[in-house]
Amino acid sequence: MDFILRLGAIAAALGAAATMGTSDQTLPFFTQFFQFEASYDSFTTFQYVFLTLATASGASAAAVVYLAHNGNQDSNWLAICNQFGDLCAQTSSAVVASLVAVVVLVLLVVMSSLALGKR
Repeated sequence: MDFILRLGAIAAALGAAATMGTSDQTLPFFTQFFQFEASYDSFTTFQYVFLTLATASGASAAAVVYLAHNGNQDSNWLAICNQFGDLCAQTSSAVVASLVAVVVLVLLVVMSSLALGKR
C-alpha cells in the first residue's frame, strides 16, 4: 500500500509539473491590437517561492540529521547514528543532495536575473 501511495504522489507531482509547464492563455482586452499573454514564464514569483521552500526544507532536514548524529544533551535526545549507521549515512547523503539542489536553484535565479538585466 505504501508503494502504491508513493507512485500516486509521484504521478500527481509529474502531472502538475507538466500541466504548469504547458499552460498558457492569451486574453484580448479592448481590441485585437492590445493583448495580454500569460504563461509559465510569466510567473517568476513561483521560482522564488519554490527556492524559499526548498531552502527551508533542506535546512530543517539538516537540523534533524544533525540531531541524529550528535543528539542534544539538554533535551535528553540521544544520538541514534551509533545504532543506525546505514540510515544516517543515507539521510546525510539525501540532505547533501537537497542542499545541492538549492544551490542549483540559486544559480538558476541568478542566471535569469542576469539575463533580465541584459535586456
